Parts: sequence; structure tokens; C-alpha cells
Amino acid sequence: MPWNDRVYAAFYAPQASPVCSVKHSFVLKMQIKQQNKTKGNWGEERAAEHLMSKGYRIVAKQWKSLRFEIDIIAEKGNEIVFVEVKTRFSEDYGQPWEAVKGDKRRKICNSADQYIRMHQCDQEPRFDIISIVHSNHTTKITHLESAFRPTLWYPLPSRN
Repeated sequence: MPWNDRVYAAFYAPQASPVCSVKHSFVLKMQIKQQNKTKGNWGEERAAEHLMSKGYRIVAKQWKSLRFEIDIIAEKGNEIVFVEVKTRFSEDYGQPWEAVKGDKRRKICNSADQYIRMHQCDQEPRFDIISIVHSNHTTKITHLESAFRPTLWYPLPSRN
């Protein structure tokens, strides 16, 4: 193709309408969201199997109430364990457990508080993270027991 024809094709050829582009973008985002949910569900199943093999009793999976949610709730001894599961299919972006930081921890603690109040639990709460990396046909599970503690929030005294 001569140079002039390539320039014309690049700049003057009819383009897809913006409506089609927006619709395509939305569909693509929904497909990615569904793939991530499928991967997350797969990881949560592996995590539940891991917990049961270690003697935990699974109380709930994907527990939700209003805006609160917890991946797995389990019991062992006199503890109720709230588990956040993070699954990755490569280690390109670090370890999965590293993604559970301040805001996510706060949400998990608020969700656990809601669960404890709703079910009137008198067990000692514990917060664990299960990190799953599946790559090269192998699955590595890392269970961080007592990965974090809930932080108390209280207003600072005024300086008057």
C-alpha cells in the first residue's frame, strides 16, 4: 500500500461511533469483573479446603449483610476466625496478602463487628489472611494467622 493510502486509512477512514465504543468498554469491564469473581470463588474454595484440613469448622462462606462482607468465617477452639482470601495467578504484582491494607482491614473489622452483634458471638475474634498463588500448574497457599488486629477509632480531643 502506498504511503498516501496508509495516511488516508489512518486518519480519514470511518471510525466506530462513540456509542459502540462505550458499549464495548462496558461489556469488556463486565467480562473482566466476572473473570475476577470466578477466580476469587476458586481461591475461596481452596482456602476453605485448607482450613478444614487444619481442623477448622467453616461457619459461613461469602457472608454478606448490607454493605458488610467476609470471605470465610470459621471456628477453631474458642476462636471465631474471620478470613480474607486473596488469590493471584502470578507473582508479578507481589504477594496477594500484601493487598490487605488499612481500608480493607477496617472494612473486614467492621464486617466482623456486624457479624458478632447479629449472632451474639462470645468467642474470641481473630483475623486471618489466606494468600493463594496459582502459577505454572502449582498452587501455593500461605495462611497468616492473626494477620492483623482491629484498631479502635475514637475522636481526638479538641485543642480548646
